[in-house]
Amino acid sequence: MSTSSSASVIDAHHSMDSQSYPMESPSMMSDMSDKAITPGTTTVNLLATANTNTMSDTEKSSQSGAARGGAEIKMAKGRKWLLLAIFSLAQFLDLLGRSGLLGLVSKIIKDLDLAYETSAWVVTSFSATFGCFLLMWGRVADLFSPKSVFVLGFGMMGVFSLLSSFMTNQYAYYIMRAITGIFAAATIPSAYRLIMAVFEPEEAKAAITIFSLTGAIGNALGLIVGGVFGIDTAGGQMANWRWFFRFICALSLIVSVFSLPFALISWLLVPKLEGSRAKVPLREKLAQFDLIGTFATTASMMMLILALTFGAAYGWGTAKFIVPFLLTWVLLGFFFLWERRLPEGAALIPPKTWKLPNVALLTFVGIGVFQYWPLPLLERWEIYDHTTVILAAVRILPMGLAAFLPAIVVTPLLPRINVRYLIVTGFVLAAVGLVPLIYSNHGAVHGSDYWRHFFPGLVVGSLGTCFAYIGVNMTIIMSVPPQMAGVISGLAQMVYQVGAVTGLSIQAGLLTVHPGDVSNWSNIQTSYWFDFGWALVCGALVLVLYRDVQGSGGEEQVEAGSVELGKAGGEVEAH
Repeated sequence: MSTSSSASVIDAHHSMDSQSYPMESPSMMSDMSDKAITPGTTTVNLLATANTNTMSDTEKSSQSGAARGGAEIKMAKGRKWLLLAIFSLAQFLDLLGRSGLLGLVSKIIKDLDLAYETSAWVVTSFSATFGCFLLMWGRVADLFSPKSVFVLGFGMMGVFSLLSSFMTNQYAYYIMRAITGIFAAATIPSAYRLIMAVFEPEEAKAAITIFSLTGAIGNALGLIVGGVFGIDTAGGQMANWRWFFRFICALSLIVSVFSLPFALISWLLVPKLEGSRAKVPLREKLAQFDLIGTFATTASMMMLILALTFGAAYGWGTAKFIVPFLLTWVLLGFFFLWERRLPEGAALIPPKTWKLPNVALLTFVGIGVFQYWPLPLLERWEIYDHTTVILAAVRILPMGLAAFLPAIVVTPLLPRINVRYLIVTGFVLAAVGLVPLIYSNHGAVHGSDYWRHFFPGLVVGSLGTCFAYIGVNMTIIMSVPPQMAGVISGLAQMVYQVGAVTGLSIQAGLLTVHPGDVSNWSNIQTSYWFDFGWALVCGALVLVLYRDVQGSGGEEQVEAGSVELGKAGGEVEAH
């Protein structure tokens, strides 16, 4: 390949056929032109040899350094896995802090004297900003330093979680939780970018799987942890929800409420990894940042979350739903038109990214990944059965425990699993897990009813959700070059968050189909049937539309494909 060839990217997917294939680094392929890929080797194409006359010294050294050794940063194996533990803890706290509040909402409503119509913001004030700012932080991590982004986000997330615990006014509470969500969002895409930089290609699958699972586990265990804090019935500054926020801040060290040790440790241990434009003038950085595109996506997602939240609270025919819902599509349409007119290196998400095998498909079905977990069981048991928060949390425990199983089952089998069937199996199991709940004895959980219906349903459904999440998340991240890992992981996580809010909002609407809200089991059955159908549709889409690219000689090379993302001048590195 000549040095004047245009910058193209990659297929960084790993082969997941019936036999194990060693994976090569995308960057190792940058100086290869006609080198044959022998059977049994994953196709990982980086046709990104840009015009060297237009590349900066930083870009050249980054590209050549990565090409020599697989991972961009070399370090001892023990340190790499310690870093993964720190990254995973950050994501665990993000999602545990959100889902854990679901069991404490009634106490927060009472303590802050909230009206029912605004009570949804107890959780959504965090979720909205968390989901909306993921893409922005991903862009910052790719262009500047993911280390700085991660450490800033991790540290400030703890600080504002602590501040949230002292708020006595609903608006101050909403503001603190919204700011917490903004900083929490910084940890996810920056962590993905660092994982792709420090792990060798053959280790990356397992690392991403483990990191993904901590989010799934945090989402599932949050309900249980929130239930444990619900035992406390004190009021004022000793209220259970206040201690829950302090726990989020203190979990890094457990023994100290006011310490943020892992943020400090991460500053010392996380390697310095500069974006390819880190040393260029600020004006050029801002040009690459795509401020208009970033604003358009952030605003559109914010409008969508506002619309869904207001629709569930005030009604789907009100202006509070219709206006932000319509603005969502106006802003989203503007974003895609804007991206098409920008040079590839300056676009937030280059349009050709959507042509990478399965990226568009999995981004869409990612909306349905977290539909199983927000089941209205805690609310049902507390209101209708008058169950204590801790007992309700114990009943949910199998769902959290099942989230651990994929780490044991899936990780060792990754080289031999076709990801298409992993995702399809996950969505099918999520749907199957709802069946015993739907046909339970009007939701009865006493005696043998719980063990006959809820226990198997919670285990199977949670297990399936984890399988789907692992497959979707890993495939999207591994579809792009490491230099785009931040923004693409931000996009994926944003889709999951929007999907979770969408599911909660639709469920809230379905719980009013018949009189009685959650007290009427028919309403809950209706919401379960919706989740059942959604899961099967997602599974069917993946089964039919997922693309396995055939290599030469008939060798199946799953998810292979090279798509141009840049023109020239090392624009790939700008991501």
